[in-house]
Amino acid sequence: MSETQDQLDLLGLSVFKGSSDLDNIQDLVKWVVLEEAALLKIKKDYENRKEQLAAVKESIAKIFRAKGIKTHKLSSGLAPCCITTTKFYVKSEVEQEQICQWFEQNNLGESIKRAVNFQTMNSVLSDRKEAGEDIPSHLVDYTDRDSLRMNGKTKFLGDNKVDIRLPEIKVQNGNIEVK
Repeated sequence: MSETQDQLDLLGLSVFKGSSDLDNIQDLVKWVVLEEAALLKIKKDYENRKEQLAAVKESIAKIFRAKGIKTHKLSSGLAPCCITTTKFYVKSEVEQEQICQWFEQNNLGESIKRAVNFQTMNSVLSDRKEAGEDIPSHLVDYTDRDSLRMNGKTKFLGDNKVDIRLPEIKVQNGNIEVK
């Protein structure tokens, strides 16, 4: 048996010895097209679900904040914890050189290279904000976004025997099977 045949068998895409190469290719090409379509749908569904999830987390976090709650253990065993993430943005009128100079003047030059990496900038400025230190408001804007960290997820999912699986698509001898 060839290495290609072994790989196809592992994917559940058996190529039968009695079939011609063109029949085998037909089955495999159908599988490729179906798999690509499934991945596109999964990606779209993922993005939609991710947006909905973020909105719900933000709503719960706002309720927590309004009630002065940081974390709360629920009877389900889950313990949502309110977190706030801050994203900094260099103002449109600010030149790269200005932000680099500010970092250097505030003894943060070792934190960045001459070209500011925005992940690094966010990290350094977030640390300063948390420590109550000055943020160069003439150079950067920022937004705070409330969300949740969900403690106890693994135990909750295990206790409730939650099994999330994606459908499996097989194509053999022109027949399409979805499990």
